[in-house]
Amino acid sequence: MIGLYGHRNIDDNKLREWILAWDEQRYVDYVFSVVKGNYEELDTVLRQHVQLVKSLATREWDGEKGYFFDSVIKPMNQFMINCYFRASSSIASVANFHEVLIEPSDYYTMKRLVEGFDYVRKGNIYISHDDELIANIGTMSDLFWHSFYDEYILHGDIGDVNHTRNNEQDLTLQIWNLNDLTDINELEELVEKILYECSVELGLNFKRAQFDDFQKSVGHSNQYSLELSKNSYERTPLQYFNFANYTSIARHKYLAYYQVIEFYFIRARKQIKLASTKELDLVNYILNTALNEDEVRGWFYFNDENRYYTTPNDKYSSMVTINLGEDLVEQLAKHVYSIRCSLVHSKESLNDANFIPNLNDIVLDKEIALIKFLASKVLENGILSN
Repeated sequence: MIGLYGHRNIDDNKLREWILAWDEQRYVDYVFSVVKGNYEELDTVLRQHVQLVKSLATREWDGEKGYFFDSVIKPMNQFMINCYFRASSSIASVANFHEVLIEPSDYYTMKRLVEGFDYVRKGNIYISHDDELIANIGTMSDLFWHSFYDEYILHGDIGDVNHTRNNEQDLTLQIWNLNDLTDINELEELVEKILYECSVELGLNFKRAQFDDFQKSVGHSNQYSLELSKNSYERTPLQYFNFANYTSIARHKYLAYYQVIEFYFIRARKQIKLASTKELDLVNYILNTALNEDEVRGWFYFNDENRYYTTPNDKYSSMVTINLGEDLVEQLAKHVYSIRCSLVHSKESLNDANFIPNLNDIVLDKEIALIKFLASKVLENGILSN
């Protein structure tokens, strides 16, 4: 079974073992995190709910193979499914069955697998290991739909149902029958391997997909006005700056904004007049030329989120903590240059200290506001004439 019925590949015995290993406290903590309270009676009810499902899982099953899942899911509510089925923000994992949200990286790949427009028909990529089918790329399963139901459906205040995302267009990677796949890290590694070999062997390119909370926002029909400034910008660094808006990937955004600063390196080296000038010196010189320290401090104090950069981050050595006292611009130069190096250089480092794709993107997301602000000031001030 693949596609819509891919969850039929769940091994009945492994499903039973998986459910019996559920931690009741995990379910209690999850529900209380959603309902925002701590009620003694609810705690008891939630634990009894888990015990009920475990009781059903212990019963003998003499039905058709792969359908045991249908019997044990019946008493589960969405809270329980969200709690136990979601291995990450875009991975469903039940016993020996795992399903990952992916998407084509280009139109060529999409058109090789998705036929039609409004009403689509999907192809498949059958993935084998030792001549045994162990995975498939194609239509998502019912299990994945249940696991991430609230990413696709939004219930309105008057009982209306809104489809926030078209599940007919989504593709997933389903994986099963791998006994040695024991944790999320091993699963993530296997996913990367499959995507790599699809690209190299088949010429079909995919990327990991993520759900975005903004997708579930109703939105606003705001009206905006813009009075164009009298500023004159150089076209090339302006294009680097705008290129950051061509992607939602944080590492690409960061490098695009950094390239606005990098554009002026040759001019900076001529003005410094030192043949052996290091890149960090150039960044420092350009920022010192373009920035007003009082304006920069004002930016940091503008909202609480901007104070994030003044908090030490012990895990990432490239995250130079900003002190708003003396030598502010020099600290900023070290901060952005160190992150740039961690993005550009992929040399092996201890404890994943470098910014590895799909591993620490959440941290990088928080860095975008600062590098964007610095790049805009470099661009606006038109520094360093040719």
